[in-house]
Amino acid sequence: AITPPAPVIVVAEAPAAEEDEAEAEEEAEARVEAPTEPPPPPGRRQRRRVAIVEAVDKITAERMRFEVEVGGRPVRFQKTLIFTARACEVSAPDELVEDSIAYLEVSIQPRGVLQPADPRQIFRGWMFASAPAVNGLQHPIYDAWVVGCKA
Repeated sequence: AITPPAPVIVVAEAPAAEEDEAEAEEEAEARVEAPTEPPPPPGRRQRRRVAIVEAVDKITAERMRFEVEVGGRPVRFQKTLIFTARACEVSAPDELVEDSIAYLEVSIQPRGVLQPADPRQIFRGWMFASAPAVNGLQHPIYDAWVVGCKA
């Protein structure tokens, strides 16, 4: 039988505790002596007049990109979904991620039925263009998300 040679183990010596304490004290003093400036005020998000929304019908695979005016007339998709925009903002210049954020209300009202029904709200909230899965429309037939905002 062949046995491999035993591995060589090198043990490093720990630095003296006194040296570590002295270095820690010097770092603490350096941190305390540095003048602290107040952080600059955060930038303001810019409001836009139009939200750009994209929607897809999962059954027919029909896809459409359309514009919804903030506070304007509702927009229909597939004669069933009704989109209303209440706000649309773009991220401030000092934010880490460029984003468009829109507050949308989505209602559903089937058309072509014998007795017309009142629209039923299926979504109300903020949608984020950079992360559509965070707060998107969850419906068995339709998907919708914000693409951006424009003036």
